[in-house]
Amino acid sequence: MAFIYDLATSYDESTQNLTWYAPGIHMISPADTPLQLLLPKMQTLSVDPSWDEDTLTSQVAALSTSISATAVTLVIAGASSRIPTDVSTFNVPVVIDTEYMLVTALTGTTTLTVTRGHASSTTATHAASAEVFILAPELLENDNAQSSFFQGRSKNYNYVQEFEKVIEISALQEASQHTGGVGSEIQYDVNKAKREIAQQLEMAILRNPSRASGSKTTKASMGGLWGTISTHKTADTGTVDPAALQADFRLIRNSGGTPRVIIASTKMAQDIANIYVGRIRTDVVNSIGGVLINTILDPLAPGPVPIIPHIMMPSGAYMILDTARLALFWMIPFYETPLAKTKRSSKRMISGAYSIQIANEEAHAIRYGFS
Repeated sequence: MAFIYDLATSYDESTQNLTWYAPGIHMISPADTPLQLLLPKMQTLSVDPSWDEDTLTSQVAALSTSISATAVTLVIAGASSRIPTDVSTFNVPVVIDTEYMLVTALTGTTTLTVTRGHASSTTATHAASAEVFILAPELLENDNAQSSFFQGRSKNYNYVQEFEKVIEISALQEASQHTGGVGSEIQYDVNKAKREIAQQLEMAILRNPSRASGSKTTKASMGGLWGTISTHKTADTGTVDPAALQADFRLIRNSGGTPRVIIASTKMAQDIANIYVGRIRTDVVNSIGGVLINTILDPLAPGPVPIIPHIMMPSGAYMILDTARLALFWMIPFYETPLAKTKRSSKRMISGAYSIQIANEEAHAIRYGFS
């Protein structure tokens, strides 16, 4: 008669049992590439894709220095605000604060001779950087036409940058039994490399420095958002607040752009959502790559503005972008190429060539340095 002294469990003879693996490998690293999903795609057949940019003649300038209540000469900042060269014939009124002045002469493009207190307005002192609003010239009926003014278009461009990722798998590794539901080590690593090279492109779009042309001896690289946006790129301190965001919205709008999306570091995205908590749209559902995105309201935006957290953004920074002026250029889309075998291994290369259009860089804003 047999006696059972103890019950055997699965832990008693584990070395004699086949190990069971759950199907699938659990990847912890995030693979988000929201900019590639967000931006429109355009094909380019040139290694330096270009586009035309243009601006309207501005009707708003600013005082370079303060002026007294009796000064008859003033200097406006920059030459972007144009006044007809024959102002002695076609008088041009301007408004600074609440005082009207009549421009009667022009020296160069920025020094104005004026008659103060025009249209019975009160003369006053005006601080440096005060806005100068340029009104339409006062014309006489049936008089000669004004002098013509031509403002040419400008051409902007970027460079195409090549990206590649190579994997190599030995014959024994490919033939071995794999765990985690992997059927082919080569194909698994190819799929993984596709995600990694997409992240390389995403990082280049976001953080590349200024563009660099290529040759037989130098490497070409495209200019990314961080290295190209300069007009409204502001260093800041402390914690993000509504004043900073609203200032950047105004800068973009006053430059002719339209704030359409906010790209922020993960903590910054949370901070922005917290300060706009009363203006988050709950009736609008936006998603990018299957991820739900919060949207906020601002009167200078055409609609709800998405806040997109981006793991590749530096801590304490955000970008406000006019995505209608951005595009992802592809010259060679990512593709897989078998490479020559070395020893008893197989090689694969994932490669492609891309660039980005950043039109009217003053239509975008970057602010960084927050805690």
